Amino acid sequence: MAGRAATGAVLRLAARRPAETERRRNMALIGQFACGTAHDLGNLLAAIAMALEELRGGQSTGELEKVVERALGAAEEGMAATRALLRTASNQTGRREIFDPNACILRTASLLREAAGLRVHLHLALEPSVWRIAADQHSTVLALLNLTMNARDAMPSSGDLRIVSANVTLRGEVGRLTGDFVALSAADTGTGMPSHVVAQACRPFFTTKAPEHGTGLGLAQVREFVQRAGGTIAIKSKVGRGTTVTLYLPRAIGQDCRRRRKVPAAVQRSAARQAA
Repeated sequence: MAGRAATGAVLRLAARRPAETERRRNMALIGQFACGTAHDLGNLLAAIAMALEELRGGQSTGELEKVVERALGAAEEGMAATRALLRTASNQTGRREIFDPNACILRTASLLREAAGLRVHLHLALEPSVWRIAADQHSTVLALLNLTMNARDAMPSSGDLRIVSANVTLRGEVGRLTGDFVALSAADTGTGMPSHVVAQACRPFFTTKAPEHGTGLGLAQVREFVQRAGGTIAIKSKVGRGTTVTLYLPRAIGQDCRRRRKVPAAVQRSAARQAA
């Protein structure tokens, strides 16, 4: 009897182990996402704080309106980040929509400027006839914001950051992907990374920053978003020469090329002046 009781206890314990392992895994994922959301919100709140600092310094009426618009834009992105957390808590995915990536970049140019800081010169180089993509537009903004802040941290003194959009056709040379993609790149002139750091850069919780300056979740979240959209991320870096991070997002299928809206050169120049 004692032997059967002991055997039963062992079997019950063994049955509980998979459930316990799954529970711990789920808790770890929830914690990881919560840290990532805090990371995104911290970035957005920093942009709001910078805009409010400008307000405190005193601005003309026209400049005041622009500063307020930037602060409101950052606040709206922050609210979208909290909605993303609620979606994950209820096991929902982000909303996939077809949109023009250039228009998305131009709308958020001032927010990217705030994120880059005063020491970094931000330049936009956008493909005029860029293809539309199908992805979560809010996650695209957060990804660009993450890349911008990483570039800023890699240029503590000063430097240049180029945000580039381009149409590319892959034939397996990047992440074994084939087909039409839009490449969104952030290229900086910062400190760069050795190859062993590049290899781990997208690993969750991996960071070379001090604990108060980084969670190690920024690029991990970016990679997750891009892969969820059917694309991939590529990083090229040289120590002392800078880093280029490229997001490959698939071209929207079934879209009539004649419906692609070109971004007028005058609009691009205006956005570039705002970014600079």
